[in-house]
Amino acid sequence: MVVSVGSRAIGPAELATIANRVVNCISRLEEAKPNERTAIFKKAIEFIDIADRGAEIMETGRLRANASDSLRSYGWFTRALTLSAGKHRTEKTEDFSDYLKELHKTVSSLGEGKSVPKEKIDEVKELFTFLRKIALAVDTLPTDKITVHLQQRA
Repeated sequence: MVVSVGSRAIGPAELATIANRVVNCISRLEEAKPNERTAIFKKAIEFIDIADRGAEIMETGRLRANASDSLRSYGWFTRALTLSAGKHRTEKTEDFSDYLKELHKTVSSLGEGKSVPKEKIDEVKELFTFLRKIALAVDTLPTDKITVHLQQRA
């Protein structure tokens, strides 16, 4: 008997791409086509939802088949929040869950082309800028330890 669970994991390279697209789309929000904006923010919402499942696991302790994916996304998300902690700091776990719900709502509104306050747009842009940096750092980590030595033939 074989049990297979479909993984909805977002790896570091994909997260870097998603974060980069979110930051670029926010930078040119007025020029972005509605279907392009919807697709970009849909992927961002998917990542937020995975991180929210990780937050739920941390809060309740109940593991799921894809717990490692959710916890990894949760970790990246909390790291990005820590790096951008100047303006939007969450002190308690329940505040973090509320923050994720609010972020989901903001990103969804951006994807639908609804009006969003500038400070919320800046917050999303800053957060995804840090997510991109984190994802790129994680993705390039294995290659940073590789050294190439050239030998001359005698």
